[in-house]
Amino acid sequence: MRPSQLPAWRQLPGWCTPAEGDHLYETARALQDGGADMAAEIGTYLGRSAVAIGLGCQEAGIRLYTIDHFRGNPEHETPPSREAAERNIAAFGLASCVTIREGESVKIAETWRYALAMLYIDASHVFQDVINDFAAWWPHLARGGCVLFHDSYHTDWPQVIEAVQTIAMRWPLEEQRPVGSIRGFRKR
Repeated sequence: MRPSQLPAWRQLPGWCTPAEGDHLYETARALQDGGADMAAEIGTYLGRSAVAIGLGCQEAGIRLYTIDHFRGNPEHETPPSREAAERNIAAFGLASCVTIREGESVKIAETWRYALAMLYIDASHVFQDVINDFAAWWPHLARGGCVLFHDSYHTDWPQVIEAVQTIAMRWPLEEQRPVGSIRGFRKR
């Protein structure tokens, strides 16, 4: 069921809109096994988007790893909490297909050994941080895999928009239609 149809999902704290949550769900649900049976989310906060992606991954038989250092960013009204994210993920029956990895995204990418079918980046809103997260995870994204960026389309986050425009010009990506503030691409 789409996240927007679940009252409990709509009550989770976070900035992922119902249309964006449905888009993340549909993207994850449509993942096909092309040798990559995992997805990664960079930036967990309290798990709202992780639940949306996780619901789709569960239907597709794909595992989601959600990665966060849990120190927060200046825009957070509520400090992020791994425990709260775990509770929120478990409340939707996703504990068996969604794993939280605590730490720095770039450091975790250095030791990552699996191909990704989907990568969702929604962490720092600083230009170089967005570039660094993407560049670190790019080698792990399978050909034909999708990468999505939150706060990268028609938003008040100019550094994210600029970083994603830079990425789109420098890497072999095919742009998909944007949904809300999410801009998505497929790896060529």
